[in-house]
Amino acid sequence: MDDGLRQLQNFIFTAMPGTEGGTFLGSINGGQAYSHEIMIDGITLGRWDLTGGSNNEMSPSVDAASEFKLQTGNLSAQYGATQTAVANFGMKSGTNEVHGTAYWFHRDRYLRANSWTENANGLDRPPFLDNSFGGTIGGPIKKDRTHFFASYEGDRRKELNFSSVNATVPLPEFKTGDFSRILDPAFTGDPNSGTVVGKDALGRDVVYARQLPDGTWIRDPFPGNIIPADKFSSVSKNILQQADFPNPTFSTFQRNIPVVSGCCPNFHLDVLTVKLDHVITDKHKINGFFTYSKRERDNHDGSGFLPIPGPASSVWQRQATPSRLFRFSEDWTISPTMLNHFGFGFNRFGNVNGSVLAGQDWAGKIGLTGVGTNTFPRVAFQAPSPALGDMGGTRMGVDYVNDSPNQSFVLVDDLTMIRRSHNFRVGAEIRRYHYNNRDLFSAGSYTFRNDETALPGFAGSTGFAYGSFLLGTVDESHLSIPSTFQGQRMWYSAFYVQDDWKVRSNLTVNVGLRWEIPGPLTEVADRMSSLDPTKPNPGADGYLGALAFLGNCQGCTGRRSFQDHYFKEFGPRFGFAWNPKPKMVVRGGYGINYSAPLQNGWGYSLDAGFVGSNPINANSGRFRQDPSLYWDQGYPSYTKTLPNYDPTLVNGGDISYIGPGTIRQPYTQNWSFGIQYELPWNTALETNYIGNKGTRLVNDFFKGALNQLDPRYLALGDVLQDEISAHPEIPKPYPSFTGSVAQALRPFPQYFTVGDKRLNNGSSSYHALQIQVTKRSSVGLSFLAAYTFSKSLATTDTTINNYYVYAQNFYDRNGEKSVTTFHHPHNLKLTWIYDLPFGQGRHWLKSGPLSYVIGGWTVSGIQNYRSGNPIWVHASAFDYNSYLFNPPGWRADVLLPADQQELGGSGVDSVNGTPYLNPAAFAAPPKTANGVALGLGNAPRFLPNVRGPAWYDENFSIIKRIPLKFRETANFELRADIFNLFNRAGRGDPAHDVSDPSTFGRIFGNSHGPRTVQMAARIKF
Repeated sequence: MDDGLRQLQNFIFTAMPGTEGGTFLGSINGGQAYSHEIMIDGITLGRWDLTGGSNNEMSPSVDAASEFKLQTGNLSAQYGATQTAVANFGMKSGTNEVHGTAYWFHRDRYLRANSWTENANGLDRPPFLDNSFGGTIGGPIKKDRTHFFASYEGDRRKELNFSSVNATVPLPEFKTGDFSRILDPAFTGDPNSGTVVGKDALGRDVVYARQLPDGTWIRDPFPGNIIPADKFSSVSKNILQQADFPNPTFSTFQRNIPVVSGCCPNFHLDVLTVKLDHVITDKHKINGFFTYSKRERDNHDGSGFLPIPGPASSVWQRQATPSRLFRFSEDWTISPTMLNHFGFGFNRFGNVNGSVLAGQDWAGKIGLTGVGTNTFPRVAFQAPSPALGDMGGTRMGVDYVNDSPNQSFVLVDDLTMIRRSHNFRVGAEIRRYHYNNRDLFSAGSYTFRNDETALPGFAGSTGFAYGSFLLGTVDESHLSIPSTFQGQRMWYSAFYVQDDWKVRSNLTVNVGLRWEIPGPLTEVADRMSSLDPTKPNPGADGYLGALAFLGNCQGCTGRRSFQDHYFKEFGPRFGFAWNPKPKMVVRGGYGINYSAPLQNGWGYSLDAGFVGSNPINANSGRFRQDPSLYWDQGYPSYTKTLPNYDPTLVNGGDISYIGPGTIRQPYTQNWSFGIQYELPWNTALETNYIGNKGTRLVNDFFKGALNQLDPRYLALGDVLQDEISAHPEIPKPYPSFTGSVAQALRPFPQYFTVGDKRLNNGSSSYHALQIQVTKRSSVGLSFLAAYTFSKSLATTDTTINNYYVYAQNFYDRNGEKSVTTFHHPHNLKLTWIYDLPFGQGRHWLKSGPLSYVIGGWTVSGIQNYRSGNPIWVHASAFDYNSYLFNPPGWRADVLLPADQQELGGSGVDSVNGTPYLNPAAFAAPPKTANGVALGLGNAPRFLPNVRGPAWYDENFSIIKRIPLKFRETANFELRADIFNLFNRAGRGDPAHDVSDPSTFGRIFGNSHGPRTVQMAARIKF
C-alpha cells in the first residue's frame, strides 16, 4: 500500500533498473522528479499541475489493470511530453465468460513491531488500522459483441507513526514570559548562552527599545530575562488562552515533542472503474473507460503534533482530491495492412486543501483585525540559531483554504500502414489544459524573529523569537486579498511519423520524427499580469520594470498571452535492433524528448491587479530591529481597488514574471546501447549503457529568486541594512528611492520578490550501466534481478521544489551543479516468485489429502539494496535574513578535504546523536555581529564523496491458493505480506545544519519503519 492505494507504478520503482525514489517523488534514468509520462489506456493522465508522480492521487485500481509497459531511452515518435520514460497502463476488458474477484487486505497495530522511535521514546505501538477491500467483475453483455468490466476498491485507514526526530515547542515557563534558563548553556546546548556580547549606548546589557536624545535606539532589559505579563500582546495572550501549543512531552529545550511522521493519520478512499467494449463490425471496434476516485485525508503544513486536529493553532489540515478519468477509442481496420486508432480522453483532478476552520472567525476570537475570517493566522518563528528561538520549522496555523481543480481534454489519432518491409505510423495528439484556482480570504501569515527582542547591533546573538511573539512584535507579514478567481488555459499539439524498417531478417531500423507545439499560457478573461522588465515604471522615476496586463484595456498589451509562440520543438528518434546470433540481440538508439508545458506547481501568482497583496516587509520599522507590525494594532487596510490596472500597483511588494521565451520547453537527449543474450533455463541477460543530457530544465530552486541581491555585495556587511540616505557614496537606483542599501542594489529595487513561473535554465547529465537478469517461469521459479551503476549530475533535481531547499546563488546557476538528490551509485533490486513444487498441477503430491494441505503454496520477495543518500551541509542561521532576498538555501563552508569530512560512527543515539560528519570539516560562513553573512558558503549543493548510511530493504509474501470446485480456474487465496522482513531500523541521515552545533553531523534517528504484516484474502472466479 502506498498513499492509500496499491499503486500502479510500484513495480516500476521497486523492481526496474534505472529507477530511483518512489511512485510520487521518483526519477527514471536520471530524469527530473515529476518528469515522466503516465498513460492510461494509451492516453495521458493529463494533470497540468504535475506529471510523473501524479497518478498516486488519481489512479484506477491495480485490479483494473491488465498490463503495463515501461518504455525508456529511445522512444517511438508516437510518445512525447516526457524527459526519459513513458509508463503505459492497459485496462482490463470483459470476456465471453463471467470472471471476477473479491478481496480484503488488513493491517493493524498488532501485526507490526514497535518502531525504533517508539522504543527510543518508551512509547507503545500507536493506534493503526488499515482495511483495503474491493472486487472486480467482467463478462459478456452480448457474446462476441459487447463486454463489460467493473472494479471497486476502498480503503479506510487510521495511522499514527512518529518521526525519528522530535519537534520543538515552547516550554510552559516560556509561555509565562520566563526566559531565564536560556542564559544557561547547559540547558540550551549553546556555549554562548548567557555570555555578554556587547553593551548599549549607556553601557548596559539591553532588551527592549527606546530612543535616546541623540537618536540612538537602545533596549531596556527585562529583569531576570523575564517578560512581565502586562507587556504581553493581547492577541498573543488570547492565543495562549484559546488555541495554544500543546505542552512539550519532554522538558528539554529542543526536540521536546513527538511529531507525527508523513501524512494521513486519517485516510478514506473509494475508486470505481467501468469499461465497455463493443464490436460494431469486423472492421470497427469501440471501447469506453471511466474511473472515479474520491480521496480524503488529513495532512499537515509543518510539524504535526497530537491531538488531531488539535486546537485552532494546529497545522493539521484537510485535503480532498476527487478525480475522474474517461477514455473512448475506436479501432478501424481499413484493410489487412492498414489500421487507424482514434482516442479521446478527459481527465479532471480536484484539490480542495487547507484549514478546516473556514468561517469560524478565529481572527475575531483572538482580536486580530483587518484580515479575513476564514483561517487562523499562520505564525512562524525564525532566528539565527535554536538558542535564539528558531524552533526548527515549528509553526502555528494554516493560512489558506484553496480549491484548484485542473482538467484536460485529449485527442489522439494513429494510422498504421504496412508496406513490404516497412511499418509506418503517422499520427497526431492534441491536448487542452484547464487550471482554475479559488482562494478564500485568510487571516494572513506572520513571522516572529529574534530581532525584535535583540540588542541593536547584535541581532546575531541576542533576542528570542518566541519572546517577540509574546510581545506581538511582527517582523514581516503577508495578506492576500482575493477578489476574483483565475482560469488558466493552454494548448499542446504534436504530430509524428515513424518507420520501423526491417532491413534484413536480423536487422530492424527505427526512424521517427515528432513535432511538438506548446501553446502560450492564457486566461479565460485576460485577467493576468506580469512584470515587464523593459517597461518604465512611473512610480520609480521611469526605472525599468513595471506591471503589465493582458487584454485591450488602456495601457494593456493587446495580447492574449505573455508568451510567444514556438514552433521549433522537433524530436528526431533513431534506433536499431540487430540479431547477429540466434540467442543475441544488440540494440541502440538516440532521441530527443521534450517535456510537456505543465504548470509544475500549485496555485498562481500571475494575478496582481485582480487579486490584491498587502505585504509588510521585514525591517520596515523605525530601525533595524524595530517591529514591522504590532499585531494588536490591526492589519493596515488595503486601500487600492480591484481590478486595478496601475503599472505601479505592486511597487514595494512582490511581483511575478513570465517571459516571452518561457514557452520553449525543457528537452532531453537520450542515447543507449545494449546487448541481450538468452541463457539456459529460460533466463535472459541484458546489459545496457544508458545516457542522457537535459537542457533548459525547469529550475524550481530559483523560481522566486529573480530579485536576489548579487552576493558580491555581501562584502558591505551591516551597511546593507542601513538606509540608503546614510550612504551618499552609494548611488540611488532612481532619485525618489527610499529604503535600505540592500534594496537599492537589487536588480529591481522597486520590488521585493520577483518570481518566475517557468524558469527553464537547468541542466543535467546521466550515465549508467544497467544489468538485468530475467527468468521466465519454469519449475515454478521466476525472478528479475536489476543492478544499476550510475552517476547523475544536475543543477536542478525536480520540476516542483516542494520538498527540498538546496540552491543558493541565482547569479551562478551553473555553480549549483552537483550529484542529485536521487544519485545512488549502486542500486540492486531483486524480485522473485516461487511456486513450491507440491500439490495439484505441480511436481510432487499431485493428489491425495496432503496435496490440499502442503500444496498450492507460493513464496515471493522484493529486495532493494542501494548506496546512501547524498548529503548537503546547510547554514540555517542566514536563511531568514532579508538582506540577500530570497535565496532558496544557504550552504556552509567546507574546511577539510573529503577524506576528513566523515567520522562514520556506528549505531544510533537518539538523545545525544551518533557522530557521523566531522564538525571540524564544516563551518557557517563568516558574519557580522548583526548576523549578516560576509559571503556565501563554498560547499556544493550535495557533497560529492560523502553520503549517508546505505539502504537495505526486504519484503516477503507467502500465498496459499485453494482450488474451488465450481470452476476450473476458480480459487480462494490467503496471503501474508511481510514488509521489512528482518525488522531493520537502519540509520537515518545526519543532521546537516551547521548553525546548530548541538546536533550537526550526528544521527538521531532511523531510516526504516518497523516490520509490518499485511493479511489478505481473495476469491477469484
